[in-house]
Amino acid sequence: MNTQLAKLKRIVIFLAGISTASIPVMAHAGWSIKGLGALGGGSSSALGINDFGQVVGESDTTSGYQHAFITGSDGIGMTDLGTLGGRASGAASINNSGQVAGTIVSASDISHAFITGSNGIGMTDLGTLGGNYSQAAGINDSGQVVGVSLTASGSAHAFITSSNGVGMTDLGTLGGGNYSQASDINNFGQVVGISLATSGYIQAFITGPNGTGMTDLGTLDGAHSIDVVMLSFASSINDSGQVAGGLTLQVALSTHILQALMVSA
Repeated sequence: MNTQLAKLKRIVIFLAGISTASIPVMAHAGWSIKGLGALGGGSSSALGINDFGQVVGESDTTSGYQHAFITGSDGIGMTDLGTLGGRASGAASINNSGQVAGTIVSASDISHAFITGSNGIGMTDLGTLGGNYSQAAGINDSGQVVGVSLTASGSAHAFITSSNGVGMTDLGTLGGGNYSQASDINNFGQVVGISLATSGYIQAFITGPNGTGMTDLGTLDGAHSIDVVMLSFASSINDSGQVAGGLTLQVALSTHILQALMVSA
């Protein structure tokens, strides 16, 4: 879940593999910038934050592999979440209980989505939709996780779990066959992402509560032609069901134009 800037205590938190003392003061008046460091390696990246300022992401370690991490409130401290016996991991999202969703990579390069308990304690493999790959992208305050997984037939489909990561349900596609991917979920279980549509193009989608149904959000004009191809994507959703995403226009198969979008009911 994304959080409002007003709840972040006016702190912009970002990751850097350098000491905070060496970060130049470049923040605008009224804002402060805090470097979070790394897990012993040279770089790190922040990918999610909750209303208490707990940050999650991935960091290089002394082993040379990246590990998922969580911080305390307001970005204080950095804790390695481990890998469930694999060689790498990354955290994508965190809810207000401190439950973290992300992805682990095994020693044989097989990726599985994971969820943790409160404040990043413990790590549970969420499995797949029958294939050998899954990746988590978002988590809400009930612990419902969304992402993408390979199915037994080899298709990549968006998934949703029940509360606390229990079970994994295939969300299907917009009729385009073998591809969909979920990117975020709100506290009512509405999911957004992208899917192949019957038109053969990638389109943004939204579901009803708890992932029920899948609706094509379309494009600005819904038109496709040989010279102008319009593809839409959804990246985030709030508890009012407003969706943020973008639109890609490919003109004459060579020029690409990207436009940010917000969709309201």
